[in-house]
Amino acid sequence: MFCVVYEFTIKPGDDDAFVQAWIEGTREIMSVHGGLGSRLHRLGEGLMIGYAQWPSREVWQKFEDSHDPLIFATMKNYCTDVKALYHMDVLADLLTCVAQEQR
Repeated sequence: MFCVVYEFTIKPGDDDAFVQAWIEGTREIMSVHGGLGSRLHRLGEGLMIGYAQWPSREVWQKFEDSHDPLIFATMKNYCTDVKALYHMDVLADLLTCVAQEQR
């Protein structure tokens, strides 16, 4: 597996809208592009960290090279800054995945 960690600086007052856009974008990526899902965390006021998981670096790279930029356009509208902090290969995975319906 392969994972990417993102840092999002959210515009004041746009937290809830960003979270909803993240959920919708992740669902599309999972259903159309082979992504395995994501987690989104609040790091502090106006700062969120997202963790996206892929079956392989190759599947992620294919998505990166060919996806419609509109998938991320809505999310980016709620941000003042977006950074891809880390691109990582998974060496051990002990997380329990219990999918929960979101909003």
